[in-house]
Amino acid sequence: MVTRTKSSLWMTRVVLPILAFAALNTSSHATQAGVQAYTETNAYIHSPNQTDPNEYFLSARDFKYGANPGASSSSIAESGTWGSLSSNSYANLATGALKSQTTLNNIGASGLYVQSNAYFGDGFRTSNPDGSPYTWGPSSSGLFTLNLSGSITASPSLPALNAGAFVVLSIFRPGTLDPNGAIAGIPDVIQYFYWQLGNPTLDLFSCDYSGHCTQLLPTGFLAAFPQTITQQINPGSDFDWTLLIGSYGSPGSATGSFDMDFSHTLTAEYTGPAGTTTYSQSGVFPGTQALVGTVPEPGTLVLLGLGLAAVCASRLRREDA
Repeated sequence: MVTRTKSSLWMTRVVLPILAFAALNTSSHATQAGVQAYTETNAYIHSPNQTDPNEYFLSARDFKYGANPGASSSSIAESGTWGSLSSNSYANLATGALKSQTTLNNIGASGLYVQSNAYFGDGFRTSNPDGSPYTWGPSSSGLFTLNLSGSITASPSLPALNAGAFVVLSIFRPGTLDPNGAIAGIPDVIQYFYWQLGNPTLDLFSCDYSGHCTQLLPTGFLAAFPQTITQQINPGSDFDWTLLIGSYGSPGSATGSFDMDFSHTLTAEYTGPAGTTTYSQSGVFPGTQALVGTVPEPGTLVLLGLGLAAVCASRLRREDA
C-alpha cells in the first residue's frame, strides 16, 4: 500500500543526511514489546509528481512480527518528463534473505529523493550439548556470515549524486530488541557494524523516539560485488540482533542516473560457539532451533499514517510560507 505522507511525528530508526524527520506511528506496536522476531520493509519517494506543497513523500511499508514471521515487501515507483524513481525491498527471516534496490534517472528536476530499507531481527539463545545455558567467556565467539550479491551503476558517481547503499548489523542485550527502536547509540545496543556500499563518504544516522541521532562509524567499505562479509561477535551473553540493507539517493539539482541493485541478494547465516546449539525467537532462522513455547503464529501489520519530512520538503514549506 502506498501512503501519501504529509507530516512528521517520530524519528525513524535510520536516516540519511537529507532527512530531517521520518515519522513512524509506533502506538500499534506497544502490545508487542515482548516479541523480538520481525521482518520490515520501507520504500520512500519524493518527485515533482507530488504537487501538493504539504505532501512530502510517497511511502510504502510492510511489517510482520512474532514467531515465524512471514516475508515483508515494499515497492513504489514514479516517473514523468523529469525522469524516474523506483524503490523496492524484501525481507524473509526464514531464508535469511534481504533485498533492496533503488533507481534514479534525473533529467532536470530538483528535490528528488528515493530510499529503500529491508530489515529483520531475531533473538538468539545459546545452549550446551546437555541443554544447559551456555556461558560466554572471553574466548567465546559467534560468527555472522553475510553473502552479498548485487551491482551498482552510476553516472556521474554516487558521491556526486549524493547517493549510496549500506549494510548494518546491530547486537542487542537479550530481550531488548524493539522493531521501532534505534539501532545504535542506545544502552541496549552492545555493538553495531556498518558497511558502506559504493560510496565511502556516505554518512548514516540512527535516531531514537525523542529525535536524538547518532552517526554510525563505518566498519568497512565495499566497492565491488559479490562479497562475503564475516563478522565475529562476543556479546557476553545471549543476545538479540537486527540486520539491515538499504540504499538512498538525493541528488539535489545534479542530473544523472544510478541503479543500486541488491535484489539478488543479501543472505545471512550465523554460527554459534563450537559445540553449542542456537535457539531463535523466530524458530525459523536458518541453522537455529525454535525456543520452547514458541508458537508459530505470524502477525501482520501494515503501518499507516506514516510521516516523513526531508530537508528539501522543509525548504518547500519555508518558500510557501
